[in-house]
Amino acid sequence: GAAQNLYMMKTKYHLSIFLIALFAGLMAFVTDVAAKEYYGIEIGGVEITSDNYTNISASGGFPTVKSGTVTFDPATNTLTLNNATIEGYIYSTHDSKSYTIVLQGNNTLKHKAPIYVKQSLRITGGGSLTIESGNIAIDVGRDLTIDGCTIAADRRIDVRGSLQINNSNIYVNDPNDGFTFRVSNGITLSGCKITYPAGAKIKRMKGFDGIGYTVVTASGELCEKVRISTGSNPEPEQPAQLTLE
Repeated sequence: GAAQNLYMMKTKYHLSIFLIALFAGLMAFVTDVAAKEYYGIEIGGVEITSDNYTNISASGGFPTVKSGTVTFDPATNTLTLNNATIEGYIYSTHDSKSYTIVLQGNNTLKHKAPIYVKQSLRITGGGSLTIESGNIAIDVGRDLTIDGCTIAADRRIDVRGSLQINNSNIYVNDPNDGFTFRVSNGITLSGCKITYPAGAKIKRMKGFDGIGYTVVTASGELCEKVRISTGSNPEPEQPAQLTLE
Protein backbone atom coordinates (compact mmCIF):
# COMPACT_ATOMS: atom_id res chain seq x y z
CA GLY A 1 0.00 0.00 0.00
CA ALA A 2 2.64 2.55 1.04
CA ALA A 3 4.82 1.82 -2.01
CA GLN A 4 1.81 2.20 -4.33
CA ASN A 5 0.85 5.50 -2.68
CA LEU A 6 4.40 6.78 -3.09
CA TYR A 7 4.35 5.72 -6.76
CA MET A 8 1.02 7.52 -7.31
CA MET A 9 2.33 10.68 -5.60
CA LYS A 10 5.47 10.62 -7.76
CA THR A 11 3.40 10.11 -10.91
CA LYS A 12 1.10 13.02 -10.02
CA TYR A 13 4.13 15.16 -9.21
CA HIS A 14 5.80 14.36 -12.55
CA LEU A 15 2.53 14.96 -14.39
CA SER A 16 2.05 18.36 -12.71
CA ILE A 17 5.68 19.32 -13.53
CA PHE A 18 5.05 18.27 -17.15
CA LEU A 19 1.82 20.31 -17.32
CA ILE A 20 3.51 23.37 -15.81
CA ALA A 21 6.33 23.06 -18.37
CA LEU A 22 3.83 22.58 -21.20
CA PHE A 23 1.79 25.61 -20.07
CA ALA A 24 4.94 27.75 -19.77
CA GLY A 25 5.98 26.70 -23.28
CA LEU A 26 2.56 27.55 -24.70
CA MET A 27 2.55 30.94 -22.96
CA ALA A 28 6.00 31.73 -24.38
CA PHE A 29 4.75 30.79 -27.86
CA VAL A 30 1.58 32.93 -27.53
CA THR A 31 3.60 35.86 -26.19
CA ASP A 32 6.04 35.54 -29.09
CA VAL A 33 3.20 35.59 -31.64
CA ALA A 34 1.50 38.56 -29.94
CA ALA A 35 4.78 40.46 -29.71
CA LYS A 36 5.24 40.58 -33.50
CA GLU A 37 3.35 43.67 -34.56
CA TYR A 38 2.45 44.35 -38.19
CA TYR A 39 2.63 48.03 -39.14
CA GLY A 40 0.26 47.84 -42.11
CA ILE A 41 2.80 48.74 -44.80
CA GLU A 42 5.07 46.66 -47.01
CA ILE A 43 8.03 47.17 -49.31
CA GLY A 44 8.30 44.87 -52.32
CA GLY A 45 5.88 42.38 -50.77
CA VAL A 46 7.63 42.21 -47.38
CA GLU A 47 5.59 43.53 -44.45
CA ILE A 48 7.27 45.93 -42.04
CA THR A 49 6.90 44.50 -38.52
CA SER A 50 8.27 45.00 -35.02
CA ASP A 51 10.76 42.20 -35.85
CA ASN A 52 12.32 43.76 -38.95
CA TYR A 53 11.67 47.52 -39.00
CA THR A 54 15.12 48.36 -37.58
CA ASN A 55 16.85 46.79 -40.61
CA ILE A 56 14.95 47.62 -43.81
CA SER A 57 17.62 46.45 -46.26
CA ALA A 58 18.38 43.55 -48.58
CA SER A 59 20.35 41.84 -45.78
CA GLY A 60 17.43 42.46 -43.41
CA GLY A 61 15.00 40.57 -45.63
CA PHE A 62 13.88 43.34 -48.03
CA PRO A 63 15.43 42.25 -51.36
CA THR A 64 13.90 45.12 -53.40
CA VAL A 65 15.88 47.73 -51.42
CA LYS A 66 18.90 47.95 -53.71
CA SER A 67 20.83 50.84 -52.18
CA GLY A 68 20.66 53.75 -49.77
CA THR A 69 18.93 53.78 -46.39
CA VAL A 70 15.27 53.09 -45.58
CA THR A 71 13.92 53.55 -42.05
CA PHE A 72 10.48 53.33 -40.45
CA ASP A 73 9.14 54.99 -37.30
CA PRO A 74 6.15 53.00 -35.96
CA ALA A 75 5.15 55.81 -33.57
CA THR A 76 4.37 58.20 -36.44
CA ASN A 77 3.92 55.73 -39.36
CA THR A 78 6.78 57.48 -41.16
CA LEU A 79 8.90 55.85 -43.84
CA THR A 80 12.15 57.71 -44.61
CA LEU A 81 14.05 57.16 -47.86
CA ASN A 82 17.63 58.43 -47.84
CA ASN A 83 19.29 58.19 -51.29
CA ALA A 84 17.42 54.91 -51.69
CA THR A 85 16.76 52.85 -54.79
CA ILE A 86 13.83 50.46 -54.41
CA GLU A 87 12.90 48.10 -57.24
CA GLY A 88 9.52 47.25 -55.75
CA TYR A 89 6.39 48.89 -54.38
CA ILE A 90 5.46 50.72 -51.18
CA TYR A 91 2.03 49.36 -50.35
CA SER A 92 -0.53 49.79 -47.57
CA THR A 93 -4.09 48.47 -47.39
CA HIS A 94 -4.51 49.36 -43.70
CA ASP A 95 -8.08 50.51 -43.03
CA SER A 96 -7.27 53.30 -40.57
CA LYS A 97 -3.56 54.24 -40.71
CA SER A 98 -2.29 57.16 -42.78
CA TYR A 99 1.42 57.35 -43.61
CA THR A 100 4.21 59.83 -44.24
CA ILE A 101 7.10 59.31 -46.66
CA VAL A 102 10.11 61.53 -45.94
CA LEU A 103 12.52 62.06 -48.84
CA GLN A 104 16.19 62.77 -48.11
CA GLY A 105 18.67 63.07 -50.97
CA ASN A 106 17.81 61.53 -54.36
CA ASN A 107 15.57 58.47 -54.35
CA THR A 108 14.29 56.14 -57.08
CA LEU A 109 11.30 53.82 -57.07
CA LYS A 110 10.82 51.28 -59.89
CA HIS A 111 7.67 49.14 -60.12
CA LYS A 112 4.50 48.87 -62.19
CA ALA A 113 2.50 50.29 -59.25
CA PRO A 114 5.14 51.95 -57.04
CA ILE A 115 3.07 53.66 -54.31
CA TYR A 116 -0.37 52.59 -53.10
CA VAL A 117 -1.85 53.76 -49.79
CA LYS A 118 -5.50 53.02 -48.94
CA GLN A 119 -5.81 55.94 -46.51
CA SER A 120 -4.05 59.34 -46.68
CA LEU A 121 -0.40 59.94 -47.56
CA ARG A 122 1.97 62.85 -47.02
CA ILE A 123 5.25 63.08 -48.96
CA THR A 124 7.73 65.57 -47.54
CA GLY A 125 11.35 66.02 -46.50
CA GLY A 126 13.09 68.28 -49.02
CA GLY A 127 14.63 65.48 -51.11
CA SER A 128 13.62 64.09 -54.49
CA LEU A 129 11.89 60.99 -55.80
CA THR A 130 12.06 59.66 -59.35
CA ILE A 131 9.28 57.17 -60.08
CA GLU A 132 9.67 54.70 -62.96
CA SER A 133 6.26 53.10 -63.23
CA GLY A 134 4.40 50.78 -65.56
CA ASN A 135 0.94 51.95 -64.54
CA ILE A 136 -0.01 54.54 -61.90
CA ALA A 137 2.92 56.31 -60.22
CA ILE A 138 1.12 57.26 -56.97
CA ASP A 139 -2.29 55.86 -56.00
CA VAL A 140 -3.92 57.13 -52.79
CA GLY A 141 -7.33 56.12 -51.40
CA ARG A 142 -7.92 59.35 -49.50
CA ASP A 143 -5.90 62.61 -49.42
CA LEU A 144 -2.39 63.18 -50.78
CA THR A 145 -0.19 66.05 -49.56
CA ILE A 146 3.15 66.75 -51.27
CA ASP A 147 5.15 69.16 -49.17
CA GLY A 148 8.51 70.76 -49.97
CA CYS A 149 10.01 68.11 -52.24
CA THR A 150 10.72 67.21 -55.87
CA ILE A 151 8.92 64.34 -57.62
CA ALA A 152 9.41 63.20 -61.22
CA ALA A 153 6.95 60.52 -62.38
CA ASP A 154 6.57 58.80 -65.74
CA ARG A 155 2.92 57.89 -65.12
CA ARG A 156 -0.08 59.66 -63.62
CA ILE A 157 -1.05 60.40 -60.01
CA ASP A 158 -4.46 59.14 -58.78
CA VAL A 159 -6.08 60.47 -55.60
CA ARG A 160 -9.57 59.57 -54.40
CA GLY A 161 -9.60 62.41 -51.86
CA SER A 162 -7.97 65.80 -52.41
CA LEU A 163 -4.46 66.70 -53.61
CA GLN A 164 -2.51 69.48 -51.87
CA ILE A 165 0.89 70.45 -53.32
CA ASN A 166 2.97 72.86 -51.22
CA ASN A 167 6.31 74.44 -52.23
CA SER A 168 7.19 71.49 -54.45
CA ASN A 169 8.54 70.77 -57.93
CA ILE A 170 6.47 68.07 -59.64
CA TYR A 171 7.05 66.67 -63.13
CA VAL A 172 4.52 64.21 -64.50
CA ASN A 173 4.77 62.78 -68.01
CA ASP A 174 2.19 60.18 -69.05
CA PRO A 175 1.91 59.70 -72.83
CA ASN A 176 0.26 56.31 -72.26
CA ASP A 177 -2.87 57.66 -70.56
CA GLY A 178 -2.63 61.15 -72.01
CA PHE A 179 -3.38 62.82 -68.67
CA THR A 180 -1.33 63.46 -65.55
CA PHE A 181 -3.68 63.69 -62.55
CA ARG A 182 -7.00 62.14 -61.60
CA VAL A 183 -8.20 63.63 -58.32
CA SER A 184 -11.72 63.24 -56.90
CA ASN A 185 -11.97 66.22 -54.54
CA GLY A 186 -9.83 68.97 -56.02
CA ILE A 187 -6.20 70.04 -56.52
CA THR A 188 -4.72 72.92 -54.50
CA LEU A 189 -1.29 74.49 -55.08
CA SER A 190 0.50 76.63 -52.49
CA GLY A 191 3.95 78.20 -52.97
CA CYS A 192 4.20 76.68 -56.46
CA LYS A 193 2.40 76.92 -59.79
CA ILE A 194 1.92 75.12 -63.10
CA THR A 195 4.76 76.32 -65.34
CA TYR A 196 4.22 73.89 -68.24
CA PRO A 197 2.21 73.88 -70.44
CA ALA A 198 1.90 77.67 -70.57
CA GLY A 199 -1.58 78.74 -69.54
CA ALA A 200 -2.48 75.30 -68.17
CA LYS A 201 -5.13 75.13 -65.46
CA ILE A 202 -6.83 72.76 -63.04
CA LYS A 203 -10.22 71.66 -64.31
CA ARG A 204 -13.07 69.45 -63.15
CA MET A 205 -13.78 66.87 -65.84
CA LYS A 206 -16.47 64.28 -66.46
CA GLY A 207 -15.51 60.81 -67.60
CA PHE A 208 -12.89 59.89 -64.98
CA ASP A 209 -15.02 57.09 -63.50
CA GLY A 210 -17.41 59.92 -62.66
CA ILE A 211 -16.12 63.44 -62.10
CA GLY A 212 -12.54 64.30 -61.19
CA TYR A 213 -9.96 67.07 -61.37
CA THR A 214 -6.97 67.15 -63.68
CA VAL A 215 -4.67 69.63 -65.45
CA VAL A 216 -5.68 70.86 -68.91
CA THR A 217 -4.03 73.10 -71.50
CA ALA A 218 -5.09 76.71 -72.08
CA SER A 219 -7.51 75.42 -74.72
CA GLY A 220 -9.00 72.80 -72.36
CA GLU A 221 -7.24 69.69 -73.71
CA LEU A 222 -5.89 66.99 -71.39
CA CYS A 223 -2.14 67.34 -70.70
CA GLU A 224 0.19 64.36 -70.93
CA LYS A 225 3.09 66.45 -69.55
CA VAL A 226 2.82 68.83 -66.61
CA ARG A 227 5.44 70.74 -64.66
CA ILE A 228 4.63 72.35 -61.32
CA SER A 229 7.41 74.59 -60.01
CA THR A 230 8.26 76.74 -57.01
CA GLY A 231 10.08 79.03 -59.41
CA SER A 232 13.04 79.02 -57.03
CA ASN A 233 16.44 79.46 -58.59
CA PRO A 234 18.20 77.25 -59.55
CA GLU A 235 15.43 74.86 -60.46
CA PRO A 236 16.17 71.14 -59.82
CA GLU A 237 17.39 69.31 -62.87
CA GLN A 238 14.92 67.05 -64.59
CA PRO A 239 15.65 63.45 -65.57
CA ALA A 240 16.38 63.24 -69.30
CA GLN A 241 13.27 61.17 -70.09
CA LEU A 242 11.05 63.87 -68.58
CA THR A 243 12.24 66.82 -70.67
CA LEU A 244 9.16 68.98 -71.23
CA GLU A 245 10.21 71.56 -73.78
